[in-house]
Parts: sequence; structure tokens; C-alpha cells
Amino acid sequence: MLKSWESGSKIIDLNAPTAAGKTLNLYVFGKVLEKEYFVSNILFTSPQVSLIQEGNLFDLPKIVGKHNYKCLGIPGYTAEDCPFGSREPGFARCSECPYRIAKAAFKKANFRATTFARYQVDPSLYLDTKVLEVDESTNLPNALLDSATIKLNIAVKKTNLAERKELLKKELLKLDIKDYLNEYSQVLQKKLKEVTINCKDVRKDIIGANRKLTARETKMLSKVRKEYSYYRNNLDSCNQALRYLSLEVPYVLTTDNEEVFNVSTRRKELTVSPYFKLLDCKVPFADLVAKLDCVVLASGTPTTELLTNKAISVDVMHPIPIDRRTIYYDPVGAMTKDGRFRFAKPMAKKISQLHDMFSEKTIVHCGNYQIANLINEHLCRLQPNVLVQFPGERNEVLKHWMRLDNAIFLSVAFEQGLNLEGPEYPMNIVAKVPFPNLGDDWIQARNKYDNYMWYSKTVAIQVQQACGRTTRTPKDNSMTYILDGSFGPLLARNKNLFQKWFLDALVIC
Repeated sequence: MLKSWESGSKIIDLNAPTAAGKTLNLYVFGKVLEKEYFVSNILFTSPQVSLIQEGNLFDLPKIVGKHNYKCLGIPGYTAEDCPFGSREPGFARCSECPYRIAKAAFKKANFRATTFARYQVDPSLYLDTKVLEVDESTNLPNALLDSATIKLNIAVKKTNLAERKELLKKELLKLDIKDYLNEYSQVLQKKLKEVTINCKDVRKDIIGANRKLTARETKMLSKVRKEYSYYRNNLDSCNQALRYLSLEVPYVLTTDNEEVFNVSTRRKELTVSPYFKLLDCKVPFADLVAKLDCVVLASGTPTTELLTNKAISVDVMHPIPIDRRTIYYDPVGAMTKDGRFRFAKPMAKKISQLHDMFSEKTIVHCGNYQIANLINEHLCRLQPNVLVQFPGERNEVLKHWMRLDNAIFLSVAFEQGLNLEGPEYPMNIVAKVPFPNLGDDWIQARNKYDNYMWYSKTVAIQVQQACGRTTRTPKDNSMTYILDGSFGPLLARNKNLFQKWFLDALVIC
């Protein structure tokens, strides 16, 4: 990496698999730039929030989401609920605020760490940073596309989801998105001005009273701050979208399912909402790196070709012997939309047999909740401890499974960000190759735009990431089985999309 830096390379792609020391390499690279090359304003970040919040970042001063810092002045509050600005004295104990202390140390440091989401929305970070390090950069393309996504305010009759989706599609066909965004930008500017005045008035009336705030006043201050942030962020996104339109960046007007809070029923309900979404993230990435001297993208499953064709690649060999991380493709049947009902029972039988090889903790990647439930119907008759994941219970079920002995976890969407290190996790199973939903309008438009490049790349990455959840260190030893028969055709069509460390460990049964 230093050679690439010295030669003037602006974009460095660090291709380093599990246990190759990506984080350590980035830390040492940053320290060398700071101490020997006298580079200032180096930022370590990642789209993977948990890596910044919980990972080992050595001695780097870091700042994470405000909700992670407890308020010392108001019980039950966090820094996210704080009614005071950073320059306001606030309560007597605000001088001891853990968020303010962390932020002060962060601002003073030449080499520091924060989440990628904060880097995107904090103008001072964007303007000051000279060298950006992005650990676990696999999801960077998605993070950039998400940041340019705008929810559109289009009214249709309240009806069932299918009918609402069709009505929205008809409205989107008639929509002039440029006119809509220009009008929306003006509305947001007006709202932001009103909220700003309201915010100043509320602060003047309450904070200037020179007394302890009541609970009602504190909530009022928090409310106006949140309103300001909402309109400010939406206005930034709207103006960014208008810029992308002027640059003719490909986009699509689409619909997507989302959960919203129903005030009358006091419950979350599923609905369909319209969105403006980009199809290509090359321009957003170019914006990201425009003011940087250098950016390092580090991942074992890089997606850099979706971002740019100007990167210099630095490859690191996998440090763990193949016999300690072998991947077996032993197909039971193709878990397609129709095949999953036919093969759920033999799949459960095979999972039970594999689990009995060690009788420790086995994780099964099911791809979606339907398949997890289908397998569970049969597997629970064969094994005493089977935990199946349900929507809204992601972390609770995971933690419960990790506390048990001799247990199987039927998981959904745990292909990335899960570290199952140690002898308790000798068996890792992929029951369903996690193909993106071809019924999704955005995915259909993306496939038409790039002839399935993003789609195929995404599937290959998810499979490789799932196969890397166990054997996390050179001392670990685990086996991974891919049981979904859909993997064979995927590999045959897209072998070039799989990393060498994966292909070297793959055994076809």
C-alpha cells in the first residue's frame, strides 16, 4: 500500500480475506502516513456499523452513533435525545457528557475512526479528511446508492398492498421527476426556515430561563432538533438527486415495502411507498473521493469494479490453511420458489446429519423466513435444540443460540458481520443461496441496465461471506457445506466472480 501511495495512486483496493489482518493493515498504514509522512486528517471508517462500535480499533479516537452515549442529566436519555447544541452549556453535568468528551478527542486527532454514515452527512469530515480508509468495503456501493434514495410523497387511496403498488406505479409513469424534486426542494427550504426560527424561539424561551428544565420542555427541545435534522437531511438528499439528474446518472422510479407506524392503531404496519433510486454508484463514488488525496477500500470480497475502474489492487494471501476452512458443495436439491417445498424435508435430514458430526453449535443460512420455517417443520422432529429466526427478533435469537450447547440456528440475513470464532462453531451450512428478489422493481431495472452484473456479483459475494462466518482465526477449524443445488449453475456461469481463497477451499462432492 505504501508503494501505491508513493507512486501517487488515489484509489487502493486492499483484497484481504478473513484473518488476513485488514483492520491491522489499515491501522498501520494510517499510522505510518501520520508519523513518517506527516499526513493529517486520516479517517478510518466502515459501512459496517458494528465494526466501528464494537471492533478493536486499537488506540484510535472514535465517535459512533449518538444513541450509544447515555445522557448524565436526564435519566433514560441518550446524546441522540439531547436538546442542546454542541456550543450550549446545557445542564451542570453536560461538561461530563461522554459524547461531548468523545467528540472533543475525535476532533483533536489526526488519525481517527467513525461510521461511514457519519462521514457522509458531516460536512466538516468530508471537507477535512485527506486519507479515507474504508474497512469491510463490500457494502460501499449499496451505502452510496442508499444515500441518494428519496422517498416520494405521492398520495393514493389506502387499499391492500397489491392494489396500492399498482396505483403508485401508474402515478410514477406520469411523474416528471425533475419538476417534482424542484418543487419538493422549495417546500423543504420553506419548512427548514420555519423550523429554524421555531427552534431558535423555543431555545430562547426555555434555555434563557436560567433554571432546570421540566420534562415537557426537554421533550419540546428534542422534538424541534429532530424536526430540523429531518428537513435538513431531506433537503440535502433532494438537491443531490437534482444534481445527479443534471449529470444524467441512470435512475428508476420504483416502489418498495416498508413498515410505518400507524398513529391511530399504535402499531407498525406494512405498506408500499414510492422512491427515486439511482442505478449506478460511480458518480456518487467520484463525489466521495473528489477532495481526498487517497482512499483505501479493504475487503475479502471487493466490489470496487462497481465503483470505479481506476483502482490499484493490493492482494493478500489467505493465512488459514485450506484444511481448516474447507467448503463442500453437496447439493440436496435446488431451493427455488417451487423446489423448496419438495426439498425442505431432505434438507432438514442432511442438516441434522451434519450437525451430529460435532454436536456443537451449527448455523444454517436459510436465505429467507419462509425457507427457515419450512426446514424447521422437519428439523425440530430430528433435533432437540432448533432456533428459528423471526422478523424483529434478530439479535435476541442469535444471543440465545450462542448461549446454548448442541443447538442449530436457522438464520436469515446473517451472511455478513457475524464473527463465530472458536471451537464451539465447527459447522456452517448454506441451505439457500441468497439470490436478490427478481420481483423487485429496482433489481429488474438494474439487471436491464448492466445485464445482471450487479445481480451476479451480489449473489457471489453473499455466498462467500456466508462461508466465512466460521474459522475466523488460524487456530479455528470448521467445515462449511453448501446444500442448495442452485449453487452449481451459479458457479458454472460466474466462476470469475469468486475469489481465489474461496475456489481453493471448494470441494465438489
